[in-house]
Amino acid sequence: MYANCGELDYARRLFEECFSVVDVVSWTSLVTGYSNSGNVDMARMFFDDMPCRNTVSWNAMVAGYACSGQFVEARVLFDEMPEKNDASWSVMVSGYSQCGMCEEALGLIGEMIRIGIVPNEAALVSAVSACSQLRALEQGEWLHSYIEEHMFEVNVTLGTALLDMYGKCGNVEKAYGVFKRMLVKNVMTWNLMITGLFLNGCGMQALSLFWRMQEMGPPPNSITFIGVLSGCSHSGFVHEGRQSFNIMTRVYQIHPQLEHYGCMVDLLGRAGFIKEALDFVGECQLNLILVYGVPLLVHVEYMEILRLVKN
Repeated sequence: MYANCGELDYARRLFEECFSVVDVVSWTSLVTGYSNSGNVDMARMFFDDMPCRNTVSWNAMVAGYACSGQFVEARVLFDEMPEKNDASWSVMVSGYSQCGMCEEALGLIGEMIRIGIVPNEAALVSAVSACSQLRALEQGEWLHSYIEEHMFEVNVTLGTALLDMYGKCGNVEKAYGVFKRMLVKNVMTWNLMITGLFLNGCGMQALSLFWRMQEMGPPPNSITFIGVLSGCSHSGFVHEGRQSFNIMTRVYQIHPQLEHYGCMVDLLGRAGFIKEALDFVGECQLNLILVYGVPLLVHVEYMEILRLVKN
């Protein structure tokens, strides 16, 4: 209990007082506690002193190394494990994916499947995320087929990972197909689908989905509006961008952040509404001027060149 709550001094004291009766669960609790606190060296000391270990003990130590970014040590220990379960593989796949070692993550899950071990949800989500980071559409499609063939439940976590992968790989049709089939969607699901449509040149569909989100989905959050405003800027939807900014502040009472103001400055500057863009800059803090002042001057210079050419 103390180890799980982060009270490692109390946990260790109790462990030492009851040393004659401690079992593998007690040892594993200390390994897990020190690993979770970032003290991997202390966790390894207890792990090495264990009179006997089970798979949970090995997983805890491998996870400790993976979470601290020590993947060489994690992989060595993983390869030494006398027995591995799906959680053992998941720890390594997830660790690789989260630190950007995506090819290693995909190689490991491929090996896992080849030897007949069925990956758990965490491993599948991490592998799909690795495909997203690599823009590896073919491998992502293979994983999606594997998920369907083995009848995994595509819940909100796995479904969101799949549609994000398809969106980032440029297959917006399959992304939207996943989105439509999801029975439960959270705000991240909607955000990623809207952003994916904008990024793939489907601006009108993205806006339509944004309006539908307001009618039947979760309330948009700050990240939703960054995606919408940025998409409007790159799609040239000036009226819709202004409207979205007003909805954000007046309907949802979301206080604009630097990113929101920046999107509006870019939107208005691209469209030639320099005075309105300058008004936005004037409404906010100095750091916006420092970040977006130069790009705005570029828009001003561009519009001046156009004016001279026309005259």
